[in-house]
Amino acid sequence: ATSEDGLDFEKTNVILADQANVPSIVVDENGWIYIYYSGHEVGDKENVSAVAISQDNGKSWTHKYLNIWQDGEAKTGTDPDVEILEDGTFRIYCISNQLGKGNPRIYYAEGTDGINFDYKGIAFDNEDAIDSSTFRVGDMWHQFTLAGNTMAHYHATSEDGESFELYKKENFNEGNIPYVMANEIQVDGGVRFYAFTLRETDFLSYFSSDGYEWEKEDGTRLSFDKNSEYESKYIKDPAVAKLQDGSYIMAYVTVIPE
Repeated sequence: ATSEDGLDFEKTNVILADQANVPSIVVDENGWIYIYYSGHEVGDKENVSAVAISQDNGKSWTHKYLNIWQDGEAKTGTDPDVEILEDGTFRIYCISNQLGKGNPRIYYAEGTDGINFDYKGIAFDNEDAIDSSTFRVGDMWHQFTLAGNTMAHYHATSEDGESFELYKKENFNEGNIPYVMANEIQVDGGVRFYAFTLRETDFLSYFSSDGYEWEKEDGTRLSFDKNSEYESKYIKDPAVAKLQDGSYIMAYVTVIPE
C-alpha cells in the first residue's frame, strides 16, 4: 500500500511474496527499499527469512536469502526486525533456534549490505518473546515483542540497542479488542506505531514522544475488505517506511482467498 502522509494508505494489490509473514522495512541512504520477511517455503528453502530489495521505488524487486554468519557458518533467523544505524550499518533482531543458546531468544546481528549479517549476541534474553519491533527515541532504545502466543507485549529498553532489559508488560486495547504493535516509523516529535488485530478490522496507529506513553491517533490507516480477491480473514503486520520523495510504502500480510 502507498500513502502521501503516512496516515491514509491506498492498496496497490501487488503481491510481493507468497507464504510470507512479519515484514520489516528500511530505506538506505541511496533510496533502496529493503522489505524483510519470514516464510514457510522461500524459493527452495523452508522456514527461513529473506529480503526483497527495490532500487526503483518499488517498481521491481529482487529477492535474497538472509545469511547470519556465526563461526564461519551461514545460519538463519525468523521474525526479522531491521534498523539502519547512523553509520549505515544494518542491524537485524530476530529469533532463532540455531544461534546462541539454541533456544528462541531475541538475537541481533549486523552487516553492511542488508543481506549478510555477523552474529553479535543476545539482545533480549526472554524465551517466549517473539516478533520484535525496535527503535530509538533520544538516547534510549525501545523494543516491543509479543509475549508468546498472546496479544500482550513485552516492552524492553536499552541504552545501546544491544542488550535489553524488561521495562514492563503491557496491552493495547480498543474497547474489548486487543491490538498488536507491529512496526514503527520515526515522525516529527516522536514515533508512530502501526497496529493490527487478528479480526476482520482495520489498522490503527499510536504516537509517542518518548517511547513510554502512547496515544491512539484518530482514524484508520488501512481498512480490511472482506470482498477483496486478495484478502480473507484479516490483514496484519503493517510495516511502513518513508521514501526519498516523501511518500510512504507499506507492506502487510493477508490470507489470499482460496
